[in-house]
This record gives sequence, structure tokens and C-alpha cells, in this order.
Amino acid sequence: EDYHASGEYELMQRINSLEYANATLLSKIQRMESERELHDSKKKVDLQLEEYDNDPDRLRGKEKKLGRLTMLNDQLMAQMEGLESAIEAKEDTLNAQNEIIVELSAQKRQLQMENANLTKRCVGYAQEQDRAWGLYRVQGERMAALWEFNQQVTLAMIAETDVPAA
Repeated sequence: EDYHASGEYELMQRINSLEYANATLLSKIQRMESERELHDSKKKVDLQLEEYDNDPDRLRGKEKKLGRLTMLNDQLMAQMEGLESAIEAKEDTLNAQNEIIVELSAQKRQLQMENANLTKRCVGYAQEQDRAWGLYRVQGERMAALWEFNQQVTLAMIAETDVPAA
């Protein structure tokens, strides 16, 4: 058997090209199998979704749940409106109370000023009374001194006139 270098080269190229074609075909086969698996999975999911969407019991359950949630929402909205009304009433009451506090504070200041004026007048009257009592005391002491002097003069006059001449 004769050996031909050019024949070996051709065979090597042919083997290389067949190996490349084989690898390409294998990757295509794998990709197609993956695509088939994905397609089958998608079909299964689509069927499940269709069954799920067409399930009347599930839809009725959702409708009931939606109805309950709507009713609860309406109740909460009514409560919120009631709370808002209560808050507004409390704010009105608070504002009225604040106005009363302002008015009473003004009256308190006025009464404090009047009290201070009355206290000054009372202190003045007390000082005047103390001064008057002091004058009364001095007058009383003078009266007592005059009374004593009068008694002594009277006694002296009685003594001189009642004394028999000896």
C-alpha cells in the first residue's frame, strides 16, 4: 500500500470538517431539545393558566373576597369620615376653649391690676390709721396729763379753801 501525503492531508481535512459538522449538529440537536422542552413547559403552563382562569369557583371566591374587601373599605371610609367629623368638632371646641382662656387671662390681668391698686389703697389706709392711732395715743397721753394736772389743781384749790384757818 502506497503512502500519499496529499491523501493523508485530504483525509485529515475531511475528518476535521466531519468533526466540525458533527459538533455543529450535536449543538443544534441540544438546542432543539432545549427548545422542545421549553415549548412543552410553555404549553403546560398555558394549559394550567387557562384552567386556572376558567375555574368558576376560583373566580367566585375572588368576587366574594373583592366584595368583602369593598364592604370593609366602605366601613373604614365611613369610620374615617366619622373620625374626621369628631376631630373637626374637637378642634372647634378647642378653639372656643382657647378664646375663653384668652378672655379669662385678660380678666385675670385686669383683676390683678385692680387687686394691686386696692392693696396700695389698703396699705395707705393702714398707714393713715397707724398715724391716726399715733395721734390719738399722743392726744390720750396729753388728756391724761391734763386730767392729772386738773386733779392736782382741783385738789390744791380744795385744799386751800377747805382748810380751816388756824
